Amino acid sequence: MYRFVLLLLTILIVGCNDGDDTNNSTLNNNSNNITENNSSNTNNSSGLMGELQISFTTVSNNGQYAPRNCAAVWLLKEDGSYIKTIKLYGYHYDYYLFRWKGDYDSTDADAVTSATRTGHGTINLTWDLKDYTGSNILPGVYEVWFEFTENNGQGPYAFESITLDGSEMSYTGTDSNNFSSISINYLP
Repeated sequence: MYRFVLLLLTILIVGCNDGDDTNNSTLNNNSNNITENNSSNTNNSSGLMGELQISFTTVSNNGQYAPRNCAAVWLLKEDGSYIKTIKLYGYHYDYYLFRWKGDYDSTDADAVTSATRTGHGTINLTWDLKDYTGSNILPGVYEVWFEFTENNGQGPYAFESITLDGSEMSYTGTDSNNFSSISINYLP
C-alpha cells in the first residue's frame, strides 16, 4: 500500500510540471505594470510565424470595486470568429466580462489566467500567433479586444483592427477614456 501511495504521489508531482518554460510573467505591484510572455518558437509550416506584442494602459472608470478589476484580452477575425483569449485576469469573476463572454467559446479553456488586478496600469503581452486549437493563424484582418470591469456588471471595452500579412507591423491605437497608449507590433 505504501508503494502505491508513493507511486501515485510521484505521478501527481511529475504531472504538475508541464515542462513549458516559455510562459514568463512579471508583475510590479507598485506601478501595476504587467509584462506577460506567452510566445513559442515552434515551427509550423502553415500560418504566420513570429509574435504579436500588445501594450496598453487601463484607466479606472471609478467602479464599485475600483481600482481592483478583472480584465480580458482576446482576438477575433474580421468576421467576428473567435481566435484566442490571450490573457484573462480575475478568472472567478469573468462572468462580468460580458463582451468577452459573448465572443468566447466557453467549451474551450484557452486563456492564460491570473488573479484579479489590484490596480490599473500598463499591460504588456506577447502572443505566439496560435489560435485556441494550437494552429498558427493565417494572414488577414484581426480585431484585438480589451475589456475590464470594476463592478458586478458591464465595464468598458474597446478593440483595434490590425492587418497581419507576414511583414513587420507597428500600430498605435486610439486612446479612449479607459484605454490608452495602445501599441500593437508584429514581429515575424
